[in-house]
Amino acid sequence: MYLIDPQNFEGYVLTTVCTEKMTVNHSGYLYNAGGPDLTIEEYKKRANHPAAVAVTWEDLNAKFIAPYLQKLQGPWKQINADQWNEALNVLPPGNWRDISPRFNAFYCIEAFQYDLHGYYLKDRKTGKFYAALRSRFATDSEILADIEKHLSKTPAAAFVLQQMDAAEDPDYSKAVQMALEKYPNTSSEDLENELTKFI
Repeated sequence: MYLIDPQNFEGYVLTTVCTEKMTVNHSGYLYNAGGPDLTIEEYKKRANHPAAVAVTWEDLNAKFIAPYLQKLQGPWKQINADQWNEALNVLPPGNWRDISPRFNAFYCIEAFQYDLHGYYLKDRKTGKFYAALRSRFATDSEILADIEKHLSKTPAAAFVLQQMDAAEDPDYSKAVQMALEKYPNTSSEDLENELTKFI
């Protein structure tokens, strides 16, 4: 079994537990002057981990590791060409390939944690670059669906981009204001944040 702090779980275990004796492995050397290994309750007091609990591998993976890794996988962030090239050349790229005619992708072979790696995408259509933490086991179709969802536009954002494309002398602030008036349920902050993906 594994001893973890469920209140402050950051992807690692505190130590392991001998299920036969229900004692904490190697705790005798670390906290008991070389004597017998400590019980879980003794370890919690000596090692100052009062919230520690023992869990099986199945519970550790399903209830703690999987949700923790999911939380780390935030939205795609736009990066610049220099950042893309640095990631591409700092180590041999992992699985560098085209995932569609539009997108080229690879991941940094040094893992961030578990199977999460820095994933990098190049959008040939716009010339933009994106990065996010994703599993190295993610399929091309999963990565493609993920970035396409990220790049999908709300009606308000689509309106702003349409106004910008149509104008000879585009006025971004005016286009945003017009969109907010046309779509009153859209907040200014949300619209501005979304537009950073496209402008």
